[in-house]
Amino acid sequence: MSKFIQSAIVCVFAFFSLNLSGQTKPFPQNVTYPYGYKPATISSSHAQNEYTKLKTSYLVTCGNNVRPVADVKDNTNSESMGSVMLVAAYQGDKAIYDKLLNFYKSKRSSSANNMMAWKVNCGGILDAGSITDADIDVAFSLIIAHIQWRENYLDDAKTIIGILKNSVITDCSGIKALKAGYGYGGCNETNISYYTPAFFRVFAQVTNDNTWTALADDTYTLLSRAANATTGLVPDWQSVAGGAATGGRSLNYQYDACRVPWRIALDYLWNGNTKAQQWCTKITNWANGKGASNIKDGYALNGNPLGQYNTSAFVGAFAVGAMCNSKPITDSFSTRLGELNESYFFHHYLRLIYFHVLTGNFWAPNLTTDVPSVKNPVMKIYSNQALNQITVEGVKRFEKIEILGINGNILHSELINASDQVVLNVRSLEKGAYLLRATDKAGAFECLKFLR
Repeated sequence: MSKFIQSAIVCVFAFFSLNLSGQTKPFPQNVTYPYGYKPATISSSHAQNEYTKLKTSYLVTCGNNVRPVADVKDNTNSESMGSVMLVAAYQGDKAIYDKLLNFYKSKRSSSANNMMAWKVNCGGILDAGSITDADIDVAFSLIIAHIQWRENYLDDAKTIIGILKNSVITDCSGIKALKAGYGYGGCNETNISYYTPAFFRVFAQVTNDNTWTALADDTYTLLSRAANATTGLVPDWQSVAGGAATGGRSLNYQYDACRVPWRIALDYLWNGNTKAQQWCTKITNWANGKGASNIKDGYALNGNPLGQYNTSAFVGAFAVGAMCNSKPITDSFSTRLGELNESYFFHHYLRLIYFHVLTGNFWAPNLTTDVPSVKNPVMKIYSNQALNQITVEGVKRFEKIEILGINGNILHSELINASDQVVLNVRSLEKGAYLLRATDKAGAFECLKFLR
């Protein structure tokens, strides 16, 4: 028996789909979400141009790593890390993503139970406390990174998700809520802009922990308790009961709450959640009554303006929220977002996310088809040319084995119950390259390319 020429390979459906740079979903994907509307007034070039600007103007080196600048160029905050890591993963930019990830890891704080310190610089930590949404975004970016590059990113994601569960999820009379950071906040002080229920549903699948599903569902209880009945506007901070948060926190729709529409909208765009659709429809109907060019950067919950500027942070979030409402409103707010070009880091990082969501480049991870490959692959393929057979070793962990052609068609599939090897007849296969995929009960797989 002679060994086939073979190579380990990442596969989603077939090896022919791999991009030369290694990512499984290279930018732009321009997907059509299962629900909602995409604007006709902007394209993926807006997202790409904004990402190019990020790399040339907002990312700076720190040794072998990179970090995003914040209000002061020498500083970085953890929320900016989360936003930028999300976009780098969706861009499939492994070189930048890995340098961001290494910087994140270097700034995790024991004072924050190993979450990232909120404010840092290249040399050290300036504020060792944590901000919950930052690590949520980083954890989710790691899931996207794992789908893109099939390395050990999922283990890092699970570690952070576990820390978050043990550090910031709390129970408030049967309602799951998020603390603002490690060691502070909770039932009397939570921030609805830290909640991304679509992310939480993915966390539940990755960890097989329904705590995250409960948190996703309870997000809408918190949202409804604090939202104005007419405008839909929600406060920067609130208690779980829906009233004012402790400590004199803002009870207005300002630079925290402005982010809520994009975070809630994902749960409709990806999952069809009707509660997300209803709230986004109410708030974007109100915003549309003002007009995209007239939106101010701050409101009392009754709709009275408190701000004076028309900014990307507010306009773009309404554009994403309008994707749950109607195409004309989505087009209107997306057009205005495309006209705005503020240089302040906060607006830029949010504009990056908004453009990716609006253009179909913030896709939902599919944990059924985009499942992780198994760790420590051990499969080997040997051929017996005389008998037109291949012997596949190292299959004890698997329950199904398939042979795929270069067009992705499954040419052979069978359930297996082997101690360590299986023999397949390949007499019907023409000479050429094929993919062998073995799948376990959890849906994880290992793939080898082989030549017939």
